Amino acid sequence: MRFPFVLVAAVSAAGFAGCARSVRVAAPAPAPSAVLLDSAAMRPGRFDAGKMWTFDNPPLDYFQEAYGFRPDSAWLARARLGALRFATYCSASFVSPHGLVLTNHHCSRENTGGVMRPGENFDSTGFYAATPAEERRVPGLFVDQLLSVADVTARMDSALRGVTGDEALARARDQAIDALGERLTAAARDSTVSVQVVSLYAGAQYSAYTYRRYGDVRLVLVPELGMGYFGGDDDNFTYPRHDLDFSLYRVYDASGKPLEAPSYFRWSRAGTSDGDAVFVVGNPGSTSRLETVAQLEYTRDVPLPATLDMLKSRIAALEAFSRAAPAEAAARRVATDIFGYANSVKAYEGQLAGLRDPVLLGRRRLGEAAFRAEIARRPPIAARAALFDSIAAVEAGLTRIGGRIYAFLSSPTYGSSTLARASLAVQYADARVAGAPAERLKAIADRAAAIVNRPAALERLLVAAQFQDLRRGLGERDTLVLALFAGRTAERAAADLLSHTALTDSARVPPLFQGDLATSGDAAFLFARRASRVVTPLRQEAARLSARADNLAARLARVRFDVYGKTLPPDATFTLRLADGVVRGYPYNGTRAVPFTTFYGMYDRYAAAGGQAPWSLPPRWQRPPAGLDLATPLDLVSTNDIIGGNSGSPLLNRNLELVGLIFDGNIESLPGDFIYTDDRARAISVDARAILAALRTAYGAARIVEELVGR
Repeated sequence: MRFPFVLVAAVSAAGFAGCARSVRVAAPAPAPSAVLLDSAAMRPGRFDAGKMWTFDNPPLDYFQEAYGFRPDSAWLARARLGALRFATYCSASFVSPHGLVLTNHHCSRENTGGVMRPGENFDSTGFYAATPAEERRVPGLFVDQLLSVADVTARMDSALRGVTGDEALARARDQAIDALGERLTAAARDSTVSVQVVSLYAGAQYSAYTYRRYGDVRLVLVPELGMGYFGGDDDNFTYPRHDLDFSLYRVYDASGKPLEAPSYFRWSRAGTSDGDAVFVVGNPGSTSRLETVAQLEYTRDVPLPATLDMLKSRIAALEAFSRAAPAEAAARRVATDIFGYANSVKAYEGQLAGLRDPVLLGRRRLGEAAFRAEIARRPPIAARAALFDSIAAVEAGLTRIGGRIYAFLSSPTYGSSTLARASLAVQYADARVAGAPAERLKAIADRAAAIVNRPAALERLLVAAQFQDLRRGLGERDTLVLALFAGRTAERAAADLLSHTALTDSARVPPLFQGDLATSGDAAFLFARRASRVVTPLRQEAARLSARADNLAARLARVRFDVYGKTLPPDATFTLRLADGVVRGYPYNGTRAVPFTTFYGMYDRYAAAGGQAPWSLPPRWQRPPAGLDLATPLDLVSTNDIIGGNSGSPLLNRNLELVGLIFDGNIESLPGDFIYTDDRARAISVDARAILAALRTAYGAARIVEELVGR
């Protein structure tokens, strides 16, 4: 379901690289009648639905047509087995026969805190394990290798046959997916193997993805933040770039030895050149290219603006806390949270600008009209063209509910720990009144007690931010808003609430829950109860409508199959895809972006900024390391189709040699959530030659260089 929250945790992601400062969202685009539209640019393209091909349906004829190259089954197997899914938010790959894994620096920021020792700061110093014994196991980190893909559509259709009603069908679909995945996993009789059943084409096809999970992953090398994130917020989602956004890990086997990995990508010494065909093998997170225009318009008008408001308010709270208590903020790695939120802000702003672009949305509208006309020309399915109107009616209902469903988000991930506990306290009290079994009550209480405490100053800022959410979502004149603020600022109201609640401390949760919450007079509980009474019915109605939209979309997807078959790739699902492209620059700012940048460019940016952040360099890089050729290509752009989740994907030549490492897309690529174009949209990679040069010179990682390319 697209409801209730646009932000997907996998793209913390795992979005692309980098972090972004709060940027003003573009003003709504003028109506098409008010501007002179480029009819050629609006003409639907062959690949508007993208080039994220599944491994069980690669477009071999197209590859032959475009590149004079037809991958065989051995090529596809090597590409599949060499690629990895890195935890739940990035991609990666094996780059040596001894389990060495390559991914992005910004992917490592999610986990390196777990291996830093007292007094260490990898953001400042980087990390390199000079010997195998110094490689550090990262708690909880895993990588998944895709072993096989199988079509299980018939089994899913059988499980759902006879189920009626939108919400019942949605529940049954989720339960059938989970149950089939569990059965197939059990049948594998291997504790390292799991099967994930994935819905493709909005449920027109289901595939079983079988993975082997490796749970002993150790950090080998990560550069300093100043290299992995050179240019910071300002350069994020832009090009030219000069980032060394990579990190290295190693997978160990069950005996504690480096994994022997026969399928890996050899490192190219020669790199790639302008015009070369290149291939990305990675795990794109999600796209909405097969949604209807009505669905996209709802996303444009409601969830995206609400999500952006929420994210910006959280960034403001975290930045205020960092200014007030810099040492405590550093110890809690608040900068990493800001990094993730700000990265999402810039990504969502790009998507929103694209959805407000009359040319791009007009192109989608014309493509939809062509699809609808094709349905109408086929008598057996002509009546199903009405599905577009049915979906539009549901989306209109969701739009009428609007942003009110975002007025009170009670997740501790995106807000106050106190209010998250208070929301669970309301659930607990309601469940107890309804006669819920003891195990259900205990589960709610345990969740509340498990929420970590935050510093009082940060908690006050987050409560105030959530109060602002309420005001934005419900409006200034709403009775709950008026009662909450009572002429006070959000900050004052937050301070008052926190001074009259016991829910600021997780240790006080068990005795509080054992008492009578409804008569406790706890200010946070009373607020959460009132807020939930307003927001919960709206969410329930939105969930009902969303389930209806999903089921209508699934029916429309079957019609799309009747018309186009599998010539269109399915939307991204954070499963392995193969995306083809070409190394190519593009026109911008009245000039042209060349396909490669070099270390010369990095030092030019450093000098032009006077060594000031975000173009500062760590000490070992402030002078070029001995032996570094500054003409070495550093970053490059290509036309490959990527999205959040592709971070860390290998960029390969047709020989499956690694020539680059995907880490970002340019600003023009951000509308790629709903349409793929290749006139200006580009994927950005770290050049493999730059990584090799850095390992040899700045990091003195001779043993890694030898492992990758020999002496």
